[in-house]
Amino acid sequence: VGEERVVEFHVGPAPGAPERHAVGPQGHLQRISPRRILLERRKHHRRHDPDLSVGTLHEQANQARRLPGVVVLWGGVHLGLGAGSLVHGRLYSTSMSTAALFSGQGSQYVGMTKDLIDAYDTARQLAQQANDILGYDLLSIMTSGPEEELRKTKYTQPALFLHEAMLIALTDMSHITAVAGHSLGEYSALHAAGVLSFADALRLVQTRARMMFEAGEKTSGTMAAVVGLDDDAVHTICRELDGKDGNVLVPANFNSPGQVVVSGTAEYVRACMPLFKERGAKMVKELQVSGAFHSPLMAEAEQGLAEMIRTTSFEQPRVPVYVNVSGLPVGNADELRDSAIRQLTSPVLWTATMNAMWSDGISSFCEIGPGKVLQGLVKRTLAEATIDGIDTAADLARHSS
Repeated sequence: VGEERVVEFHVGPAPGAPERHAVGPQGHLQRISPRRILLERRKHHRRHDPDLSVGTLHEQANQARRLPGVVVLWGGVHLGLGAGSLVHGRLYSTSMSTAALFSGQGSQYVGMTKDLIDAYDTARQLAQQANDILGYDLLSIMTSGPEEELRKTKYTQPALFLHEAMLIALTDMSHITAVAGHSLGEYSALHAAGVLSFADALRLVQTRARMMFEAGEKTSGTMAAVVGLDDDAVHTICRELDGKDGNVLVPANFNSPGQVVVSGTAEYVRACMPLFKERGAKMVKELQVSGAFHSPLMAEAEQGLAEMIRTTSFEQPRVPVYVNVSGLPVGNADELRDSAIRQLTSPVLWTATMNAMWSDGISSFCEIGPGKVLQGLVKRTLAEATIDGIDTAADLARHSS
């Protein structure tokens, strides 16, 4: 198959096979090159499975040579590594796989993109295009504030998307093997993967922000960060308290181990905050948001946004998009559309997303956008990961050098 690539396999006895015929102890991890797999597969083919074409394996391995990330799965395929052995595994490049991550609401700051506008024509062109689409001067709010204005959801969300879209346009994305975005950042991820055009994504973000704000005005909601309790404990407490007297309290963001955000009816969330402390939380803090995002209180906003999403063109992604609603990679445009529709009332499974990426061979993460929030979450979730970020013109210069 030409190049030397690595295949990780868990090898154990096949069902019904004698223990002595196992290649190694059950669950033992071995590293084997595709060349050896083909040699061993031919032996097995001649002995046990003449109907299974070796050409299929050749074709898969040749495809793998052209792709940088996790590309081939042999689930439960007997590769003949030993009599009675059962092999499960995946083939991936020995080069480091990198995911681009895009942050959501809360990462904005006054002055964002100012140096990009000063340095790059592309950034200026995108800013003008955004102003034309939105019908107001978003760039002025981003670069000059005031901060109270930038914190308003209707401005925050388009501002974050525009900042990240500028960086996407100015960054060499050829080495990126997967993308993910936290809440709003998922729209930047869809744009980076070629699923949504700049204009379509910005229009969706503008509508999303407006409908989320209106939902918050209609039913008062808030969110609170719970630090120091594991996911199951937060789930349990929310199940106990959700629905009492018609109030809502649900997990909304699973950000990293020991950091979960809950969402729900404003006064009820505030009343329940001490209960999380009583159950062992180190800190419980209300967030400065305009609604109960990623909760059932966003159902009306979700319905309104869904109508627009259904009529917007979604292209097939160039790289897998790890979506918030499942934490898993999606490579199909229709599934990505469905995930985008369900996102507003579903929790953001960010910890699961990071763990899934790591399991899929991704060990390098680059946050593309303002601030370092996601870099911190990666560090707390994956201690051995390589982490970087691109926010400013200086960051772009550093990456291009």
